[in-house]
Amino acid sequence: MHEVDVIDAKWALLGDFVGRGDVQKILGSFNCTLEGLIDSLKGKHTWEEEGKPQANLAKYLECELDSYFTSKGLISTTDQNSDLVRCSDVVQYKSDVVAHLSGKSESRIICEIEMRPNFEKDMVKFQIANKNNLLHLAVLIVVLDRKKINPGYGTMPEYALVKEKIVEFSPDFPVLLLGLELSTLMSS
Repeated sequence: MHEVDVIDAKWALLGDFVGRGDVQKILGSFNCTLEGLIDSLKGKHTWEEEGKPQANLAKYLECELDSYFTSKGLISTTDQNSDLVRCSDVVQYKSDVVAHLSGKSESRIICEIEMRPNFEKDMVKFQIANKNNLLHLAVLIVVLDRKKINPGYGTMPEYALVKEKIVEFSPDFPVLLLGLELSTLMSS
């Protein structure tokens, strides 16, 4: 049995954007709150099978985000075959979780849960979606300390470094960066 407990999250709203307001206003326009979003990710996650703990955690977080958005009356999907997860008709990049209000699919919350060393690709997805007027809020979820989930995986992105890089990238859209605080990974 393997277990990880998401106990809290640090957050930062990053990017040079005008007219969208603060994080509460942006999430409020989708019937969501920052506290609700973070609370939806908290809790113990256990799994039986061997394998990469970060992949199991990412799948769990996708389901929790999808449930949260659905509970708020949003149309949400994690289905990789859905057109909603694509950020462009041309570029076939797909996102982990996408949510929007009914009848307003052009204004989306696009979420990426990044446990691999290529979060920059997520920034490209967000930029393409923004260019195509599909993005209202980008949400990028990483861990605060990779050692709490997989000490042997030295390239997993961590909050502090990702935040520095996003600030330097200076996107023209809002990016809600969440750094998950985890309890120590347990195996039995």
